[in-house]
Amino acid sequence: MVTSNDEAIWEAWLHAKKNGYIPEDDPVPVRAMHHIARKHDIGDPDEYGDLSTKQWNQVIDTIRGEY
Repeated sequence: MVTSNDEAIWEAWLHAKKNGYIPEDDPVPVRAMHHIARKHDIGDPDEYGDLSTKQWNQVIDTIRGEY
């Protein structure tokens, strides 16, 4: 079930990536990264909508390891 726009962006991007609709080197959308950060208890973006460098790296590692 999609519960947020960030989750919907993640699901759409992941589907497109897995099915070859977008190139292998297409970066993860920032809002999709926000969803993964929340889902995996890495943290929320700050008041400006940014993840810290540590959070950003944890999200990337999570995506590479689990998806």
